[in-house]
Amino acid sequence: MAATATGMAPTDALKAAKRATSSAPGAAVIGWGRDAGSGNVAFDEYREETLRKLDEEQREFRDFLDRLRAAKDRAEFDEFMNERRNRPPTTEPPPAALRSLTPPASPHPPVHLMGGVCVARQ
Repeated sequence: MAATATGMAPTDALKAAKRATSSAPGAAVIGWGRDAGSGNVAFDEYREETLRKLDEEQREFRDFLDRLRAAKDRAEFDEFMNERRNRPPTTEPPPAALRSLTPPASPHPPVHLMGGVCVARQ
């Protein structure tokens, strides 16, 4: 494994950096990698405000995409329904696939049970 400028392997350097930052004063981690503070109050306020704005913009963008998808779906569905309503009625027989769903006519007369007795209707 290649060594870094410190002479450590990259994974060792990463572990050392994590240990150093996690043991630094005020470096408690608060969700999504946000730490409790840098020690500079003005910077911490600026950073939190910026991150809050970015979260808000991300939420708004996701909402926009959801509305955009819904509008696109509605437009496609409306177009489909308009095409379906405006197409001329067909006089040709249904496709073979639909004809195969209709049971064939039986050469035998229908049979009904009347009082437990099988009666053929003609």
